[in-house]
Amino acid sequence: MLEHQTDELLMSLLKAGDSNAFSKLYERYSMLIYRYLLRNLNGDSGKAEDILHDIFLKIIEHKSNYDASRNFKTWIYSVATNQCRNAWKNEENRTRIMEKHIPWEYKTIQNEEMIEKSDFSKKINQNISDLDPLAREIIVLRYYQELSIKEISTIVSIPEGTVKSKLFYTIKSLSKKLIHFNPKNN
Repeated sequence: MLEHQTDELLMSLLKAGDSNAFSKLYERYSMLIYRYLLRNLNGDSGKAEDILHDIFLKIIEHKSNYDASRNFKTWIYSVATNQCRNAWKNEENRTRIMEKHIPWEYKTIQNEEMIEKSDFSKKINQNISDLDPLAREIIVLRYYQELSIKEISTIVSIPEGTVKSKLFYTIKSLSKKLIHFNPKNN
């Protein structure tokens, strides 16, 4: 019966004490949020699991704080984003892989003389680690979590236009820094 209920209704049921509603929400979102955390935490699976459990614990402990007029998906991603921000404050190395998100296709590089994919990944990681935290969040939410501009705007609490602008200029900047990897440049 809970299978076809909206996330928002499940949260209302959870507020009323229905533990099955929590189980359904966990089933729907645990892997999505885990993958999001994993990408934001440089593949640190232990840290991602810890934060995932913290997020769902907060949902149980603070279920009364959930505003039923808000979209649950954007709300839980907001919680996850805030948890990542806290983790980033304690990390020195903040790199992420995004080789599939540069404007030109890395996949077209077939020539054996081209730099190895691992070298390309290292260079991306070096450049991503230099991005400000907001740019990193937006890149991951958009390209890895495939969230809409509107959802990202809600999660990071900035206007949609700012999200679009930040995406554009971040990708442009990374493209310039990685131009020597572009097969069209050779």
